[in-house]
Amino acid sequence: MSNTKKIILVRHGKSPQNFPGSHILSKDEIEFLRPLAKEAEIDAKILGKEIIDKNIQSNKILGVHSKLKRSHQTLVCLLDGFDTDSIELLGDNKIYSFLDEGYLEAAKKCEKEEYKTIIDYILNVKPSEFFRKHGIKDFQRTMSAKEIQDNMKIVLRGLIDEMYFREKDFAVVAGHEPGISLLINYSTGKSIKELGGKCKELEYATFIAEKNSCLGYPTTIVDYKRQTCDITEKLFS
Repeated sequence: MSNTKKIILVRHGKSPQNFPGSHILSKDEIEFLRPLAKEAEIDAKILGKEIIDKNIQSNKILGVHSKLKRSHQTLVCLLDGFDTDSIELLGDNKIYSFLDEGYLEAAKKCEKEEYKTIIDYILNVKPSEFFRKHGIKDFQRTMSAKEIQDNMKIVLRGLIDEMYFREKDFAVVAGHEPGISLLINYSTGKSIKELGGKCKELEYATFIAEKNSCLGYPTTIVDYKRQTCDITEKLFS
């Protein structure tokens, strides 16, 4: 078993808001059942081939997806060219972040106004402040930026532990926004602007974890949009 583990955290591909049968579904059902767009399937397979070419030595692979259909479909496309006998799939419900529709819409509107990105809005406006300001009492379960960051931190740490336990050298994770951007924002200490903007469809971050006997936990490096940062202290503190 290798002491070094590599994780590719990819945002899922583009998915349509409307699809056959969506008109009879609730908003929650649409969110969970939205499929990957056909062109995104092709793009994900192309990206998967690039990942294979860079990690051809990996023969113990863990594929991780959320409970949303588009995440699972993205992962399947990404792993299309890998040897199926070497892949183990794992669902992780913690990857997905719950956001109220009204709160998310407000974030999208502010993207072109006061805040540069949706992520900036979520970082600066707590859900409780939004609901209080608009007098909203009946709202969906909504996670704050800190909750999402803490949640994704747990996901990444847990995945590293899982890889050592299962003796997997390489993992591909199909995740979501704003979780990916908020995780990297927290772990690197850099603003979304400094990071080159939010994570777009099929963009990804690479995490390298290597056992460190002196620390008692793995030294972990992230490579994202041509920026590299040691996130060990933030991830394991």
